[in-house]
Amino acid sequence: MRTCGPPSARASSARAKPTKRSRRNIRTDEAQIFSALYLAGRSCSPTRAMPPTSRPRRSSRSSSGSIPTIGVAHYLIHSYDAPPIAQQGVPAARRYARIAPDAPHALHMPSHIFTRVGEWTESARTNRRSSTVAQKNNEPDEALHALDYMTYALLQMARDGDARKALDEAQQIKGITPRFIAPYALTAMPARYALERGDWRAAAGLQPRQDTSVHRGDDAFRARARRARSVMPQSAQKEPTASPRSARS
Repeated sequence: MRTCGPPSARASSARAKPTKRSRRNIRTDEAQIFSALYLAGRSCSPTRAMPPTSRPRRSSRSSSGSIPTIGVAHYLIHSYDAPPIAQQGVPAARRYARIAPDAPHALHMPSHIFTRVGEWTESARTNRRSSTVAQKNNEPDEALHALDYMTYALLQMARDGDARKALDEAQQIKGITPRFIAPYALTAMPARYALERGDWRAAAGLQPRQDTSVHRGDDAFRARARRARSVMPQSAQKEPTASPRSARS
């Protein structure tokens, strides 16, 4: 894990090389993209709002001001994926899905920005497309990743019934790999569905998944949901499970 602090002489020297290269080749898109990618990757700021990180985003556009490749769109979205600056990533997000309409991850990536800026309809729509294409292409991990984001977007719009359908759809997807993406989604979605609806009883009753591929980050979701038991109103502990938004489900 990279730690933040005063840069070493070696790090400063390494950082200077792509910057010098980009200055020598100011009209060469590849040089600007390489420099931008390096600087963005070396940013220590958790919000990516540090002054140096504004340079990668400017540099990631071609000399004509356009987004020249799908890779540039991808890394622009990652660079803008922080609340203070997410709005600036909206053009790249809208462009990305059009560049590669048959690639599940390309269809999903815009929702990183849409989630940050609260464009829930757009997030739900692009993740629906992503999951559909992924399932058609037999890419279950990507399908579940998109359904997780879609579920969150639907819950923000109080479309609880549609979120429940997405959760049920996710449970039917088979053939996931040991990568963290699919287990994370399968753990996060039930937690989101309970917590976002204020269903504390359901949240407190969530159980760990019984497989060995669960990513350690899933423990945080379970802990957050299970903690609901300690803050659950007394009435919720005594009454049958009910969501404050159950009428919309």
